[in-house]
Amino acid sequence: MSISLDFHYSDTWADAGYQASPAQWANYNSTQFQQAIYNWVNSVVEQLINQGSPPAYIEIGNEITDGTLWPYGEVGGSYNTPTQWSNLGGLLKPAIQGIKAIGSTANIRYTLGCYSIEGSARAASFAALYKIALLRQFFHMHLDSVAVRARRILDLLDGNFVARFRQFQNLAGKGR
Repeated sequence: MSISLDFHYSDTWADAGYQASPAQWANYNSTQFQQAIYNWVNSVVEQLINQGSPPAYIEIGNEITDGTLWPYGEVGGSYNTPTQWSNLGGLLKPAIQGIKAIGSTANIRYTLGCYSIEGSARAASFAALYKIALLRQFFHMHLDSVAVRARRILDLLDGNFVARFRQFQNLAGKGR
């Protein structure tokens, strides 16, 4: 049996429509957010490894289509700006580093929780930049609709993927 760990960076449930920062982190600046995420993710994964139950899969945020740790890392709606995408990258990067720093071999991923074609294409580019798996929830859709959406997402990325990838690299400090 494999363990899948899903981080919710909130004092309560976090999903595509709600990603409020924990009260203790509410007034953090970018450096404090990054350190807090690194420490939290690293500590939890290390404890699981040390007790003999290393996760096989780790989601570095639950349904973070519109970002996480709002409003700092929010990227949906009016927050869909280069600065906000850079902020989100600055939050995901230390989560990934925190996992890798302790030698975890888990498959790192994040879940896309909305159903926008453009948002899906943007998220796919972002996932490629960070070399993480992108999960897409299609459980509520008819198979024909899934195929149509998948084709539209690929059409949006076709020919522009390299340009979009480079744009996100620049926004996120090369993703490393």
